[in-house]
Amino acid sequence: PNPVPELRRLAEMSEAYRLMGELEVGAADQRPVEERYADARRLAPDAMELVFWRGIELALAGDEEAGRRELQVAFSADPSWREALQHVAEAGLVGDDPALVGRLLASAPPG
Repeated sequence: PNPVPELRRLAEMSEAYRLMGELEVGAADQRPVEERYADARRLAPDAMELVFWRGIELALAGDEEAGRRELQVAFSADPSWREALQHVAEAGLVGDDPALVGRLLASAPPG
């Protein structure tokens, strides 16, 4: 009966994913990565996929503590993200350090 709120939500989600896509390929938007990520989270606060992949990006860039913090947000929202981390690691998407996934999961309570 009232499609405007849903259209707004979809447009904001699309913009959030666009911002995150720019993080991967080098943005025309020259703002710092952290600022673009903050904007993406503000636009789509419930999009745990964004949080999940940002956590992995941070960990792979050498900031495991920040990566664990981001992943904990996703794990707390839905424990199935723990299993997702194991699956993406098996697919080779979490670098070549086999202990990294264990360290990322260590601080998170089981789901």
